[in-house]
Amino acid sequence: MLAGGPAWASSNLPLHHWGYDAIERLIALGVIDRALVGAKPFTRMHAAQYVARAIERVRADEIDIDGREAIAEPLLERLLAEFRPELIRLGTLRARTEDKTGPLRFGARVTSEVDASSIGGGQTIRFRENRGGEYFVNGVQNQTDVRAWAELSEWAALMVQPKFISNRHLLGLGATNKSDNFYLREFSLKLSYANVALEVGRGTQWWGPGYHGSLLLTDHAFPMDMIKLGTERPFQLPGFLSGLGEWKVNAFLAQLERNRDISRARVFGLRISYLPVSWLELGLTRLTQFGGRSRDQSFPETIIDTYIHPANQGFDKEVNEQGMADFRLRIPPVPYLIPFPAGLQLYGEIGTEDKWSQLPIPSRAAFLGGIYIPQVFQGDTMDLRIEYADTDYGRRRHPELQGVWYNNGTYTSGMRHRGFPLGHHMGTDGIDFFVRSTRYLTDRLQLGANFNIQERDRGRPVHEKKREAAVDLTWWYSNHVQMTYYFFLTVAFLGIAQLIHAAMKNELAAFFKAAGALVIAGILAVGACASNLWISYEYSKDTMRGDPILQAEAKPEGAISNGIQSSSETSGLSWDYAMQWSNGTIDLFSAFVPGAAGGGSQEAVDQDGPIGSALKAKGYRAPPGLRAPLYWGELPFTSGPIYFGAVVCLFFFMGLILVKGPAKWWLALGTLLTLFLSMGKNMEAINRFFFDYVPLFNKFRTPNSVLSVASFLVPALGFLALHQLISSKTDKQEALRSLYFGGGITGGLALFLAILGPGMFDFTNPSDAQYASQFGGIDPSTFVEERKAYLSSDAFRTLILVLLSGGLVWAYLKNKIQSSWLIAGIGLLVFFDMWTVGRRYLNADSFTTKTNYQANFQPNPADQQILQDKDPNFRVLDLVGQNPFQSSRASYFHKSLGGYHAAKLQRYQDVIDRHLSKGNPQVLNMLNTRYIIGGESQENAQAQPNPAAAGNAWFVDSILMVNSPNEEIAALDSFIATSEAVVHQEFVGYLNGLNLRKDGTIRLTTYKPNHLTYESNASGEQLAVFSEIWYGPNKGWQAYVDGQAVEHIRANYLLRAMRVPAGQHKIEFRFDPPAFKTGRTVSLVASSIILLALLGCIGFYGKDYFGRLSEMAPEPESAKPVKPASSGKPAKGRKP
Repeated sequence: MLAGGPAWASSNLPLHHWGYDAIERLIALGVIDRALVGAKPFTRMHAAQYVARAIERVRADEIDIDGREAIAEPLLERLLAEFRPELIRLGTLRARTEDKTGPLRFGARVTSEVDASSIGGGQTIRFRENRGGEYFVNGVQNQTDVRAWAELSEWAALMVQPKFISNRHLLGLGATNKSDNFYLREFSLKLSYANVALEVGRGTQWWGPGYHGSLLLTDHAFPMDMIKLGTERPFQLPGFLSGLGEWKVNAFLAQLERNRDISRARVFGLRISYLPVSWLELGLTRLTQFGGRSRDQSFPETIIDTYIHPANQGFDKEVNEQGMADFRLRIPPVPYLIPFPAGLQLYGEIGTEDKWSQLPIPSRAAFLGGIYIPQVFQGDTMDLRIEYADTDYGRRRHPELQGVWYNNGTYTSGMRHRGFPLGHHMGTDGIDFFVRSTRYLTDRLQLGANFNIQERDRGRPVHEKKREAAVDLTWWYSNHVQMTYYFFLTVAFLGIAQLIHAAMKNELAAFFKAAGALVIAGILAVGACASNLWISYEYSKDTMRGDPILQAEAKPEGAISNGIQSSSETSGLSWDYAMQWSNGTIDLFSAFVPGAAGGGSQEAVDQDGPIGSALKAKGYRAPPGLRAPLYWGELPFTSGPIYFGAVVCLFFFMGLILVKGPAKWWLALGTLLTLFLSMGKNMEAINRFFFDYVPLFNKFRTPNSVLSVASFLVPALGFLALHQLISSKTDKQEALRSLYFGGGITGGLALFLAILGPGMFDFTNPSDAQYASQFGGIDPSTFVEERKAYLSSDAFRTLILVLLSGGLVWAYLKNKIQSSWLIAGIGLLVFFDMWTVGRRYLNADSFTTKTNYQANFQPNPADQQILQDKDPNFRVLDLVGQNPFQSSRASYFHKSLGGYHAAKLQRYQDVIDRHLSKGNPQVLNMLNTRYIIGGESQENAQAQPNPAAAGNAWFVDSILMVNSPNEEIAALDSFIATSEAVVHQEFVGYLNGLNLRKDGTIRLTTYKPNHLTYESNASGEQLAVFSEIWYGPNKGWQAYVDGQAVEHIRANYLLRAMRVPAGQHKIEFRFDPPAFKTGRTVSLVASSIILLALLGCIGFYGKDYFGRLSEMAPEPESAKPVKPASSGKPAKGRKP
């Protein structure tokens, strides 16, 4: 239950954090069953409680596998990583060594944003919706902020967020009245006790269920200085009233800016949120504007008076008020009525301004309504939101009420802060129609599309109209060093382009200032994450991606276990291993013709196509949903192409001509670089240079994955081209040239592949003969014919999309259609393009029932035989089916010698290559291989016991000293595992004085992955060998005898060994890596620097803040202006 419980002082989640959308979607999907989310921000702990509830329901098996998991699983994975510290405190997750669990918790996050804008209509700036008083500006600007927080025990939390903006002129318009590049955007100090939180500082809030806006309170205006009081989490009323549901109360008192009609006016807000049942959330909100310079109203008197009496009925209160009621309703799927697999969500808001009427009917109403469908199609990840808002309703009923919403006769600056409405960004007398749909292209790459029609100030003869369509890509990356590395390789082009641009504009000082700020912020960000990065770096040194152990020599026959050269004799990965997944030229064509290389290794084919017809000719029935291995490109195999989209590629090439400035060169050259890098060994001239000379490049494999970065860069330039196309400053002739250029390349290539492609390529795959035998012995050339037809049909598909998109652009440039129709048409074509290709690889057939899913993990006869062994502490080698070192099947049931890891320890990979792949029995013995699974298939698999397995630890009676790693691994060919130990010369000092006489016993008593315990009993000192992998010296595993730290050494190339004293002793190995402690120290230092810098910002900016607070003191009577006599009530239709 979320209500009640101890106080949890926790920092707030920023309003634009992706976690809000993720939690709302899980609520709409029914994965989170009870939630009050109408008042934002809520705390990280509050968000974590909802995640914990979802995990609890998953663990309790309360959520069916019905297609929702396609969305829920990746969301929950990201939420688990984001809120791990809070989930540990809640007991949902167990703490690891590297987790911070003390009473003082702190952290920081650096966010840097680069915007490239071209604003039409002769304007140089345009405000940004729901971005806290920020503007877009013509050209390129950078905004970088550091949001840091600290939490003390369960009662105090501090947050500060200073910000840098490269174009300081914008600060005078929205952010601050000063002309500095740095300003303090948000800060707060929160104290919490018994679920009541008091918070003082500067921030933004969002009250109501609206997504594109809310009627009363959003983050559209610049953050306000305020005091907040409320409940941290939902609560229940005591006693029998607890059955009424859950409640949440939020209130704030804010001070507005100085430069307005009534300087330093104040705003009081109160919201009550109520959850009577799990599927319905209700809310009531009220805002009251009062006080300020020359106004002597006290806060208690004003609030009591206005909350008791009808608002402004007697025109005797110098206040401005707004009220709102809202709801959020979740409706489950209903057959034939609500066909969406996860149901839908309805939400709405109705707001009122100051009310003159004696009747309880608002005369100045505004409203907002929306529908949200979290899953449009079964098993798919696409959602849909439609929202409509209207602040013009009162004016349409009563034309004399023009300009009422957010405005006021007494407070003529209205419910605004620094010129921005506190509520919906459309402002007064406006309407807003908004549609948004998103779809996951991968678990961490989301494509979104918006369509917006908005009108502002409709009461004026000439008012502003906006028709806008936008497409966006969101890429979540968490601890994925490889993709981050590739992305920053492309960012180098942006830096060079910006440097040249700044030099041409004589703005080098501003450039280096911005670059310096980014570099410092980046260093601090990396330092703050050192506790994770440092230990990964240390581990990488001992893996296949680190320096070599063995010196180059001729490969022994049979030493290759996986068809590629071992990397032990190279620094980093070997060239062959790293470049195994390299794109060919035909694979790159798949970026805009999805079937160019055959699609995927299991592609759906037509029952009446070449393969289906061949099966029928052989007397077989071609089943519905028939899939065949059509892929014939350069990769070993693939699940499908990395597809950018035909329409997107058209606009990308148009952008090469239309878009101007540094952003174009970054996106264009960055895309070209990623294409070349993705080709790996097939573009050896370039990739050899990077592999041999660019730091860290040879630590990564699968070069084709770099196209994940290109899938962000290509659409970005395409979207800029579309924006530039509809800009009023765009030269129509230049736009036509760009259309002919882009259409000629994309359409020409598509036509070329459609007509000439089937006769130019061989379309063969080396495994076609094997595939043919699996398909009833059909002719292997049948696959070639299927691939030719697939290429031709998909190329014509791309050509049609290019022609349709180009036709829309041509019609717009010839003034045949308006920009709104162009944007809507392009949006629909992009949606159709991406959705239809995506459905080939993720659809209802991609999901299975829980019973069928668990059937994949049924034990075979050998597993059942082995599982009868009462001692679980041994290892198994599974030789059935595929390479045991590429398969994890056996690891589901047993401790296995096999399994797959892209960064195996180098010593273990060497032993695989030289001994395990050849079945060396003594190496199998020393690895405690008690069973070997063999057989032709899983159905007839049998377990062969290995009675010679050495066990978990043993004493030896002789030592074979060797002088090099090569001799060390070669000695394993002829030694006896249970009696001999092969030891490198580097450990000779450790063994001095040891006289071996094998005697006594040693056994494993407890096993945990990070803590092993043994008991030994011997009459004399012994050398024990442990069947555990060496990772040292002292890099991770620390050895103890009777609680005292001792040294241990390496034996048999990759195992551990230790001198064990005579007598009975307790021996322990604990995983406690010093690298983590070093990283934690670096992280502490970097985080401390960030916190000290932020405290300095508070001190610097605090003078102005507290100085303005002192100005709130009432003026002496003699200083107050004389108030003119009132002539009575204002004229009807005007607000007082």
